[in-house]
Amino acid sequence: MKTFLIYFLLGVLMCLWLPGIGFSNSQYLSLRKVGELKEGSYSDVFVQGRYAYCAAAKTGLDIIDVSDPSIPKKIGNYDTPGYAIKLHVSGNYAYVADRGGGLQVIDVSRPQAPVRVGNYSTSGRVEDVCVIGTIAYVANGYDGLSILDVSNPAAPFMKGQCNKINWLDA
Repeated sequence: MKTFLIYFLLGVLMCLWLPGIGFSNSQYLSLRKVGELKEGSYSDVFVQGRYAYCAAAKTGLDIIDVSDPSIPKKIGNYDTPGYAIKLHVSGNYAYVADRGGGLQVIDVSRPQAPVRVGNYSTSGRVEDVCVIGTIAYVANGYDGLSILDVSNPAAPFMKGQCNKINWLDA
Protein backbone atom coordinates (compact mmCIF):
# COMPACT_ATOMS: atom_id res chain seq x y z
CA MET A 1 0.00 0.00 0.00
CA LYS A 2 2.87 2.37 0.84
CA THR A 3 4.48 1.68 -2.54
CA PHE A 4 1.25 2.44 -4.36
CA LEU A 5 0.82 5.71 -2.44
CA ILE A 6 4.38 6.79 -3.23
CA TYR A 7 3.97 6.07 -6.95
CA PHE A 8 0.59 7.77 -6.99
CA LEU A 9 1.97 10.93 -5.35
CA LEU A 10 4.97 10.97 -7.71
CA GLY A 11 2.61 10.67 -10.67
CA VAL A 12 0.52 13.59 -9.45
CA LEU A 13 3.60 15.74 -8.90
CA MET A 14 4.93 14.92 -12.38
CA CYS A 15 1.62 15.87 -13.98
CA LEU A 16 1.57 19.19 -12.16
CA TRP A 17 5.22 20.18 -12.62
CA LEU A 18 6.39 18.84 -15.97
CA PRO A 19 5.53 21.15 -18.87
CA GLY A 20 3.20 19.71 -21.49
CA ILE A 21 1.85 17.02 -19.16
CA GLY A 22 -1.37 17.19 -17.19
CA PHE A 23 -3.61 20.18 -16.73
CA SER A 24 -2.73 23.83 -16.33
CA ASN A 25 -4.37 25.81 -13.56
CA SER A 26 -6.03 28.06 -16.14
CA GLN A 27 -8.35 25.19 -17.13
CA TYR A 28 -9.69 25.04 -13.59
CA LEU A 29 -10.07 28.81 -13.31
CA SER A 30 -12.35 28.88 -16.36
CA LEU A 31 -15.05 26.83 -14.60
CA ARG A 32 -18.05 28.83 -13.44
CA LYS A 33 -21.60 28.07 -12.49
CA VAL A 34 -24.01 28.98 -15.27
CA GLY A 35 -27.29 27.99 -13.64
CA GLU A 36 -28.74 25.99 -10.81
CA LEU A 37 -31.89 24.13 -9.89
CA LYS A 38 -32.40 23.86 -6.14
CA GLU A 39 -35.06 21.23 -6.32
CA GLY A 40 -34.70 17.51 -5.79
CA SER A 41 -31.86 15.21 -4.87
CA TYR A 42 -30.17 13.57 -7.84
CA SER A 43 -27.83 10.59 -8.06
CA ASP A 44 -27.42 10.51 -11.85
CA VAL A 45 -28.01 12.68 -14.90
CA PHE A 46 -28.19 11.99 -18.63
CA VAL A 47 -28.37 14.94 -21.03
CA GLN A 48 -29.91 14.51 -24.46
CA GLY A 49 -30.81 17.50 -26.59
CA ARG A 50 -32.42 20.23 -24.50
CA TYR A 51 -33.29 17.98 -21.57
CA ALA A 52 -31.46 16.66 -18.53
CA TYR A 53 -32.96 13.41 -17.26
CA CYS A 54 -32.26 12.94 -13.54
CA ALA A 55 -32.48 9.91 -11.26
CA ALA A 56 -34.34 11.46 -8.34
CA ALA A 57 -34.16 8.70 -5.70
CA LYS A 58 -37.55 8.31 -4.00
CA THR A 59 -39.37 10.49 -6.54
CA GLY A 60 -38.23 8.61 -9.65
CA LEU A 61 -37.33 10.40 -12.87
CA ASP A 62 -37.19 14.20 -13.16
CA ILE A 63 -36.95 15.90 -16.55
CA ILE A 64 -35.27 19.30 -16.62
CA ASP A 65 -35.37 21.72 -19.56
CA VAL A 66 -31.79 22.99 -19.90
CA SER A 67 -32.22 24.79 -23.24
CA ASP A 68 -31.25 27.97 -21.35
CA PRO A 69 -28.64 26.70 -18.88
CA SER A 70 -28.90 29.84 -16.78
CA ILE A 71 -32.52 29.03 -15.85
CA PRO A 72 -33.10 25.26 -15.81
CA LYS A 73 -36.76 24.30 -15.31
CA LYS A 74 -38.24 21.05 -14.06
CA ILE A 75 -40.93 20.19 -16.60
CA GLY A 76 -41.75 16.55 -15.94
CA ASN A 77 -41.62 13.71 -13.42
CA TYR A 78 -42.45 10.03 -13.29
CA ASP A 79 -42.55 8.55 -9.79
CA THR A 80 -41.07 5.06 -10.06
CA PRO A 81 -42.03 2.34 -7.55
CA GLY A 82 -38.50 1.89 -6.16
CA TYR A 83 -35.46 4.09 -5.62
CA ALA A 84 -34.18 5.62 -8.89
CA ILE A 85 -30.39 5.47 -8.66
CA LYS A 86 -29.09 5.52 -12.27
CA LEU A 87 -30.50 5.95 -15.76
CA HIS A 88 -29.75 5.86 -19.45
CA VAL A 89 -31.72 7.58 -22.20
CA SER A 90 -31.93 6.12 -25.69
CA GLY A 91 -34.23 7.66 -28.26
CA ASN A 92 -37.63 8.31 -26.67
CA TYR A 93 -37.05 6.04 -23.68
CA ALA A 94 -35.44 6.51 -20.28
CA TYR A 95 -34.23 3.28 -18.73
CA VAL A 96 -34.21 3.75 -14.96
CA ALA A 97 -32.27 1.54 -12.55
CA ASP A 98 -34.84 1.56 -9.76
CA ARG A 99 -33.09 -0.69 -7.20
CA GLY A 100 -35.83 -2.93 -5.69
CA GLY A 101 -38.27 -1.65 -8.32
CA GLY A 102 -36.29 -3.32 -11.11
CA LEU A 103 -35.65 -1.72 -14.47
CA GLN A 104 -38.30 0.85 -15.41
CA VAL A 105 -38.79 1.86 -19.05
CA ILE A 106 -40.27 5.35 -19.35
CA ASP A 107 -41.49 6.92 -22.60
CA VAL A 108 -40.12 10.49 -22.57
CA SER A 109 -41.32 11.52 -26.05
CA ARG A 110 -43.56 14.04 -24.25
CA PRO A 111 -41.17 15.33 -21.56
CA GLN A 112 -43.96 17.15 -19.69
CA ALA A 113 -45.88 13.88 -19.32
CA PRO A 114 -43.55 10.87 -19.15
CA VAL A 115 -45.28 7.49 -18.91
CA ARG A 116 -44.05 4.04 -17.98
CA VAL A 117 -44.35 1.62 -20.88
CA GLY A 118 -42.50 -1.37 -19.48
CA ASN A 119 -40.44 -2.83 -16.69
CA TYR A 120 -38.34 -5.84 -15.82
CA SER A 121 -37.90 -7.29 -12.33
CA THR A 122 -34.55 -8.90 -11.70
CA SER A 123 -33.45 -11.20 -8.90
CA GLY A 124 -31.29 -8.45 -7.37
CA ARG A 125 -31.29 -4.74 -6.75
CA VAL A 126 -30.92 -2.87 -10.03
CA GLU A 127 -27.99 -0.52 -9.47
CA ASP A 128 -27.12 0.70 -12.98
CA VAL A 129 -28.09 0.38 -16.63
CA CYS A 130 -26.46 1.02 -19.98
CA VAL A 131 -28.36 0.67 -23.25
CA ILE A 132 -26.63 0.04 -26.56
CA GLY A 133 -28.98 -0.38 -29.49
CA THR A 134 -31.68 -2.82 -28.37
CA ILE A 135 -29.68 -4.36 -25.52
CA ALA A 136 -29.80 -3.16 -21.89
CA TYR A 137 -26.93 -4.14 -19.61
CA VAL A 138 -28.27 -4.14 -16.06
CA ALA A 139 -26.07 -4.26 -12.95
CA ASN A 140 -27.87 -6.25 -10.24
CA GLY A 141 -25.59 -5.79 -7.26
CA TYR A 142 -24.63 -9.17 -5.77
CA ASP A 143 -26.70 -10.97 -8.41
CA GLY A 144 -24.39 -9.91 -11.25
CA LEU A 145 -25.22 -8.66 -14.71
CA SER A 146 -28.46 -9.15 -16.64
CA ILE A 147 -28.54 -8.62 -20.39
CA LEU A 148 -31.99 -7.67 -21.62
CA ASP A 149 -33.48 -7.31 -25.07
CA VAL A 150 -35.37 -4.00 -25.14
CA SER A 151 -36.28 -4.00 -28.86
CA ASN A 152 -39.87 -3.80 -27.60
CA PRO A 153 -39.61 -1.35 -24.67
CA ALA A 154 -43.01 -2.47 -23.38
CA ALA A 155 -41.78 -6.04 -22.91
CA PRO A 156 -38.07 -6.33 -22.09
CA PHE A 157 -36.85 -9.91 -21.81
CA MET A 158 -33.71 -11.70 -20.59
CA LYS A 159 -31.09 -12.53 -23.21
CA GLY A 160 -28.41 -13.64 -20.78
CA GLN A 161 -27.06 -13.35 -17.30
CA CYS A 162 -23.70 -13.42 -15.58
CA ASN A 163 -23.91 -13.92 -11.84
CA LYS A 164 -21.66 -15.07 -9.01
CA ILE A 165 -19.82 -11.75 -9.13
CA ASN A 166 -19.01 -9.76 -6.03
CA TRP A 167 -20.81 -6.41 -5.96
CA LEU A 168 -21.24 -5.14 -9.52
CA ASP A 169 -22.02 -1.46 -9.98
CA ALA A 170 -21.34 -0.69 -13.63
